[in-house]
Amino acid sequence: MPRRLAGLLLAQLVLGSGCELLLSGNTEADAGSSASDPDSGIAQGGGDAGPGGCQPPSYACGQGCCPGAIAAGGEHSCATNAGGAVLCWGKNTSYALGDGTTNAQPRPHPVSGLSAGVVALSAGYDGHTCAITTSGALLCWGYNFFGEVGNNTHSDVPTPTAVMGLSSGVGAVAAGANHTCAVVSGAAKCWGMNNFGQLGNGLTPNPSYKPYQVPGLTSGVVAVAAGERNSCAVTDQGALLCWGTDQLGELGDGLMTQQDTPYDVPGLQFGVASVAFGQLHACAAMKSGAVQCWGYNSNGQIGDGSVKTAYQPTTIKGLSGAVAVSAGTCHSCALLGTGEVSCWGCNAEGELGDGSTVESHVPVMVKGLSGVIAISVGWAHTCARKSDGSVWCWGDNSAGQVEAAAPVPAKEPWQIQGL
Repeated sequence: MPRRLAGLLLAQLVLGSGCELLLSGNTEADAGSSASDPDSGIAQGGGDAGPGGCQPPSYACGQGCCPGAIAAGGEHSCATNAGGAVLCWGKNTSYALGDGTTNAQPRPHPVSGLSAGVVALSAGYDGHTCAITTSGALLCWGYNFFGEVGNNTHSDVPTPTAVMGLSSGVGAVAAGANHTCAVVSGAAKCWGMNNFGQLGNGLTPNPSYKPYQVPGLTSGVVAVAAGERNSCAVTDQGALLCWGTDQLGELGDGLMTQQDTPYDVPGLQFGVASVAFGQLHACAAMKSGAVQCWGYNSNGQIGDGSVKTAYQPTTIKGLSGAVAVSAGTCHSCALLGTGEVSCWGCNAEGELGDGSTVESHVPVMVKGLSGVIAISVGWAHTCARKSDGSVWCWGDNSAGQVEAAAPVPAKEPWQIQGL
């Protein structure tokens, strides 16, 4: 299975990544989407505030609570600084870094026009990135061949541009491989590629260059996730609905039948706290702290100790206390209530952060990492935000997506400078 174009997201939760996941007790957030408003009920789930009364992934700082958004994409990464400015680094093909050039950046570099006021980020594996502002507006930039930027064109976008019709009310965003989904005033909207029904609008294979309302999800949506060929939504009742391809069990129903509109994932009609879609597999963190995964399992990314494709949700044994999950091409990670991170799956590029390059079919702890409040899994690398505001990344660093000064690959967490 090709490693290009992994999918999600991931993602982030309250005030943070599409790919960013947060620690806040019993969060009801999705791992694929990044949510923007801790008072909106989106991706929060009644979780406790962290140090200084800040709701993760925001963190206590000299000025009160600072935004803690992070996003790991295909071959680039992004994060906010204490003032809410966005900085990105790594490969810059198709304007992924949003600075108006295609020059790679070895360390965090300012994104044009986003010098303050950003509370959430999500980065796609194709090289497009999205940001939610404090006013609830959504801006995206980068690769746009399939209209994933959402500005009603299909030309690459050099700097952040407003997504058509989404100038307010955006609570969460998830950038997938070639499409994007967002929660807008409780409704799910998607745009971009639709070859596999990933927009959920029943109009496969027609792409959409602007946001399109997902039928049946006009209210009550709290989080979204976007993969390579699929999307998912979590409702305020803790139910999980997904749509798109099902060739390798991506929908978790055992039927292997593509669904072009939202479809209930069997056994997950309640109790879902967080969901993430990787390339061809998905994982959900339950309110109980358990994690269930399903789909393609070539490298143990399902975490059940095997490499057999799982056509239905499978509980990962030995993993408890998870508050959020995030998924990449062939590895997955969970954020634990202890502030630690556990990962499983492929590890040729150090994706698991355990100091080795040996893949694991069961969860292993990321080495030397504690106090984590948010994580974001990219194509083959992962980033984490700690409660002190620092950002750490590990895994594939062939394009400087961990940081140019870091080892290649980075087999253990590496602290990012310049944020």
